[in-house]
Amino acid sequence: MVEYNNKLRPILNLYANSDIRRILFYYPGKSLAKRVGMSVKQLREYVYEVCCKTDWNKIKQGNKVLLKMLDKADKVRIKTKDTDLTLSVKNITTISSCGRTKMTDGEVFTKPVLRSVNSHVIFDLKTHFRGITIDSIWL
Repeated sequence: MVEYNNKLRPILNLYANSDIRRILFYYPGKSLAKRVGMSVKQLREYVYEVCCKTDWNKIKQGNKVLLKMLDKADKVRIKTKDTDLTLSVKNITTISSCGRTKMTDGEVFTKPVLRSVNSHVIFDLKTHFRGITIDSIWL
């Protein structure tokens, strides 16, 4: 994994510091299709649909609403059965990405005010990252 990451780092740095549109995604082949419970054809069609046919103007308009809310907000709280996250975003920049530089997208980015986070979060959805299966993380 260290050797793989060392070889991949220059490519990731190139993308991170450019306006190149890109997608970083496990290739929709047999292994990934099996893992997500789809045929290879279904998975490829799904990836194409999400990346190439999304109405980015519609996403951008929806994100404007969230950007306005975050720009006016002091505290943000996300509460579910297994999560209770409170943080401040007062006077913090928010950015709407909307398919400009990476795919899949539609994200709104911000960060918390330093030392304002108070939380517990449980990630109970099994995921796979660089050959490692991760399950049930509590922070």
